[in-house]
Amino acid sequence: RQAQQTKLQELEGEVSERTNQIQSLKCQLADQVSNYQRQISANQEALASANTELEEQASSACHLAGENERYKCQVEAVERRLRAANQETVESKARHGSELAELEHRLR
Repeated sequence: RQAQQTKLQELEGEVSERTNQIQSLKCQLADQVSNYQRQISANQEALASANTELEEQASSACHLAGENERYKCQVEAVERRLRAANQETVESKARHGSELAELEHRLR
C-alpha cells in the first residue's frame, strides 16, 4: 500500500511538472504569436507606405511624360518655324543677290 502511495505521488509530481512545462510552452508560443503579429502589422504598414510611394512616383512619371510630350511638340513647332524662317532668309538672299547683280550690271 505504501509503495503504491509513493508511486502515485511520483506520478502526480511528474504530471504537475509536465503541466507546468506545457503551460510555460503555451506562454512562449503566445509570446511568439504576438511578436509575429506585430511584425506582420509593421510589414503591412511598410508595404502600404511603399505602395503609396510607388503610386505617387508612377503618377509623377505619367505627369512628367505628358509634360515631356507637350515640350517635344513645342520644340518641333519652333524647329518648323526656324526652318521656314531660314528658308525665307535663303530665298531672300538669293533674290537680293540677283537684284544686286542686276544693279551692278546696269551700273557698268
